[in-house]
Amino acid sequence: MPLIIWAYALASIALSALAQLSMKIGMTRIREAHVEGPALVGKIALSPHVIGGLAMYGVGAVLWLAVLARVPLSMAYPLVSLGFVFVSVLAWSVLGESLPLLRLGGIACILVGVAMVGLGQAA
Repeated sequence: MPLIIWAYALASIALSALAQLSMKIGMTRIREAHVEGPALVGKIALSPHVIGGLAMYGVGAVLWLAVLARVPLSMAYPLVSLGFVFVSVLAWSVLGESLPLLRLGGIACILVGVAMVGLGQAA
């Protein structure tokens, strides 16, 4: 897989992870403001974090389309699992969420699995 396609794939996956982080922050702030009922929909629709997250998803989707146009789906789609890794690291580093040993083991399994899929395509 050409380097530029790797860059598109990783950028797309990173944008999706950042979108999750942004929307989590936005929704946490809305929850903490105790907004309910019809006002909740308005607050969500006007939240910069939620809007920013959705925009990141859009840009990430466009990049992902470029990947799908050039790479077999069986090689591209397993890369999406890297999103779990990115989100876990972001949640730990930005939100202070825990990364217990079992979760770290799962992350290691994902990384090994993605490497096996990638190396399997090279063989």
